[in-house]
Amino acid sequence: MKKYIVAHNYMCFLALVEMIIYETYDYTVISQFDMAELFGLTIPFETSIPIRNFRNSSNQREYGLHINEELLNDMFKTKGIRLRTTYFKENPFEYNEIDEYCASTFVNNKHLIYTFGYGYLFKDIEKLDLGHAVLFEATVSDSLIKVYDPGPLNPGIKVINRVDLHEAMLKRGGGIYVFDSI
Repeated sequence: MKKYIVAHNYMCFLALVEMIIYETYDYTVISQFDMAELFGLTIPFETSIPIRNFRNSSNQREYGLHINEELLNDMFKTKGIRLRTTYFKENPFEYNEIDEYCASTFVNNKHLIYTFGYGYLFKDIEKLDLGHAVLFEATVSDSLIKVYDPGPLNPGIKVINRVDLHEAMLKRGGGIYVFDSI
């Protein structure tokens, strides 16, 4: 990546989308804050955030962004951003070859964002139902991948176990967003 961005609280996915857009255009077309204002966020009652479009909740499972590929693709089209995304929900009953596909993503000008339960992957019992997102960087081995974690807690490059990641995706109802330049 040309630019790594640390996420503001509850904006991990949006920070990664901002990075992918920056990678495509060499400048920030739309920031994580602009997208949060556009789509809205859900945050805990005791939290403040520098946007106006939010709602409060006491349910950790509701925190953050709630979006789908259609909303993202509509934003890309409206803003003239030459990207599109496709979403693959993690499914335990279907073998998904997306991980094997990962090794060639950068050659094909594609980027992957994994969404999952933070506490399940990072073994933090207080954050089990908190959604999180990381950006695929590279395949390290058959069982390990390198990702960029935008934080805001402990941001940076991490090497994680692929099976653990998919388990965290299943437990939180996550999946993989594939971003293509068009």
